[in-house]
Amino acid sequence: MKKNIGKIVTLTGLSVALTACGSLSANEQEVPALITGATPEARAELQRALVEANNGAPVTIADSAFRESSLMILEQGRLADSSQRLLSGRDLGKPKSFTLVSRGGDCWLVRNEDGQRWHLESIKCIPEK
Repeated sequence: MKKNIGKIVTLTGLSVALTACGSLSANEQEVPALITGATPEARAELQRALVEANNGAPVTIADSAFRESSLMILEQGRLADSSQRLLSGRDLGKPKSFTLVSRGGDCWLVRNEDGQRWHLESIKCIPEK
């Protein structure tokens, strides 16, 4: 009888521990986020992450990037002649989309195409409403 009580207590303790672990990860769910208080360092870090995520191709971002929306769409650069006519005639490239997310107090840039993530250490963000 004492062995069975010990097993029940152990299983109950394990159950409580697993439930607690589950609630910790629930508190760290990813949520879409917005940048707050953008500093020059934060902007530079975002720029570097976007260039890396864009396979090294340069990107131009607005000052308001991720301040009004957690979603960003990057169009591919287009080659044009001196009169600004497109050289290829049509742009068949698919734009890349990124989402800024917050998880556990940290900000992450997520490339939506494949889910790859870049941790943005110097950027402060809040959940998007």
